[in-house]
Amino acid sequence: METIKLILTTREPLLVFLVGVVMFLFGATGVLPLYYTTIPIIDSVWRAAVALVGIILIFSSVFFMRRQKTLISKVKDLAGVWEIESISTGSNRNAYSEATISLDDGEFYIAGGIFMDRSKNIAIGSWDVEMAMSDGKKIKFFYYLTDNLLVWKGLVELTLNPCIVPLTFEGTWQVIGKDIHSGTMRMKKIF
Repeated sequence: METIKLILTTREPLLVFLVGVVMFLFGATGVLPLYYTTIPIIDSVWRAAVALVGIILIFSSVFFMRRQKTLISKVKDLAGVWEIESISTGSNRNAYSEATISLDDGEFYIAGGIFMDRSKNIAIGSWDVEMAMSDGKKIKFFYYLTDNLLVWKGLVELTLNPCIVPLTFEGTWQVIGKDIHSGTMRMKKIF
């Protein structure tokens, strides 16, 4: 491996720092970015500023990686099959379904299914999650609901109820389509 020396005649230390980082990332070893200035006091200030930016970038990336690992550990217990019960505001229609929560390469997924009317025990629609997020204490997801050949877009916001065993999230849902409908929802982990 060769030692590469880079001499830049600029007063932009951020550019020098970025060039050094890029060269380091692409395999150059012994990269020594230098720059020329005629005022020694400003030279010291620029070097200190470049060093500070470098330290901040290193610590922020370490913090982000630790936070990511912590979030994954918080949501891994949510993986499994869940029973969903919802009650519509106004009509008091009680519907139920099942959902599967999974983690794949750090991504949080919820798989929907068929919604059934509890009183009539008939299918009233199907649903599919577009995007889901969780921090272990809250779950939010956007979904599509197909009901009588109409497609509705919905949002669910649920919060963990620590007083109920097994794991149970409670919150609200809302769908927007030809009309707007909303209600309450409870998700209880089956296994």
